[in-house]
Amino acid sequence: MNFVDYLEIEYIKDKDGEILTRIPIKNYCLNINNIVHGGVIMTLIDTACGKKASEIFGEVEIVTTEGYTNFLRPAHDTAYLYAKCNVRKKGRHIVNIDCDVFDDNCKLIAIGRFSFFKPN
Repeated sequence: MNFVDYLEIEYIKDKDGEILTRIPIKNYCLNINNIVHGGVIMTLIDTACGKKASEIFGEVEIVTTEGYTNFLRPAHDTAYLYAKCNVRKKGRHIVNIDCDVFDDNCKLIAIGRFSFFKPN
């Protein structure tokens, strides 16, 4: 079992047919203040952006080169968090992807920008 499987991250389609990445929010996802831990949100963004990068480059080996996350509001009282990605720029070896994370009530929780490198 890999990390993504352990967290039960899955890919679904939204009403427009676009791929969303979602994670169920369980007790182990919460921090000491009973809100979703920032590391869980960053993992969701990295996973969602990595999936998008894999779609762009094909099923080849890619690696995250950098990423940042802005946390906009605490995530609580939600069964899932969802990530929706948008490719900002694609080069021959690097792709830059933006990501919005929102809750069950469509409240924007965080935004991120991650870059991925395809070695060959």
